[in-house]
Amino acid sequence: MNGGKTDWAKLIFFLIFFICIVIGGALMRSMEEVMKPVVLSVFMSFIFFAPVKALNRKFKIPWSLGITIVFVVFFAFFFGLGNIIVASFKSILDKAPEYEERFQSVSLSLSTLFMQNQDSKVFELLGIERQQTLAQYLLHSFDIMKMLKSFAVEFTGTLLNFSKTLFFVVLFSFFLLTEMQYTLKKTSKVISRKHRFRILKIIRKTTTDVTQYISIKFVMSLISGAYVTLVCAIFKMDFAIIWGFLSFILNFIPKFGSLIAWAITTIFSVVLFYPSPLPIIFTSALIIVENIVIGNLIEPKIEGKNLDLSPFVILVSLSIWGWIWGFMGLLLAVPLTVSMKIICENISFLKPIAIFLGGMAPDHEKTEEEELPSETSHQEI
Repeated sequence: MNGGKTDWAKLIFFLIFFICIVIGGALMRSMEEVMKPVVLSVFMSFIFFAPVKALNRKFKIPWSLGITIVFVVFFAFFFGLGNIIVASFKSILDKAPEYEERFQSVSLSLSTLFMQNQDSKVFELLGIERQQTLAQYLLHSFDIMKMLKSFAVEFTGTLLNFSKTLFFVVLFSFFLLTEMQYTLKKTSKVISRKHRFRILKIIRKTTTDVTQYISIKFVMSLISGAYVTLVCAIFKMDFAIIWGFLSFILNFIPKFGSLIAWAITTIFSVVLFYPSPLPIIFTSALIIVENIVIGNLIEPKIEGKNLDLSPFVILVSLSIWGWIWGFMGLLLAVPLTVSMKIICENISFLKPIAIFLGGMAPDHEKTEEEELPSETSHQEI
């Protein structure tokens, strides 16, 4: 009898929890201008927490001074890179007619080769008229140059809008980082001794895992972006830093982002280098090898399977957060979902949600005694 009541209680709880998530999503969409700086500052704080902590413990630099040093270094790099990226996008827009002409030339050459077999059924399957060139078909169906211009304008606008809210992001991040060194001390003072160690364990584990994931993802994305920039520069592709930055940004979307960045870079290399095959092959091959090594070997090994997400969950989170916050939502979708999964993993009655969000079922469950830390294990974050 009690088991039945418990099941109904759990069902009601998850129903209420789902309703709260829907209401929360609607509020985050309606309060977009307020919530974006707050969420960005939280993630930025998690990224900067590790270097600030290292400066404080290894070099005995005061906490506030360490925060200031890290912020100055990061934003000096950000503003320098931002100016280069905006200038590069403007150059792309200025040269758009030239690239469009090259794209038509490449498509025409390919269509000439493609139409050598006049009896091919491929045209009928694709619905392409015999008199219509492949270039005209592709331009009509995909309108690639319009998409490129739209992306450049939207991305530049996003970057400029982010620069406008940067003051609030920095301000929030600074004070949040200042508070993070006292989190456990404050928590231990307001929670009764009976529940103290369990709550402290949840806070410590959640903060550690979220910080680990965001920091690792940031570093791996930075390495990926630097590698793609170097490869493109070696083969003298135009706007090498743009393709590197695109790889850096899209690498925050696991499983799909790096492939999208590779496809865009490869298409541009075809437009730029055709009919020379070697630069196209080498550029594409070197980038896809890097994607495989980092995305499928290095990152999973460092992060661990507990931070993995189901591909279906990734697609759903991209759809939902893209609808809520647009392009910025696409960038933050997976980190936000991973953070939610980590929080659910560390709260016993939310673990079923974490299991469904994960890429695979856990191999084993820890016992209650394994989960509880000893009183002597209490440390600061």
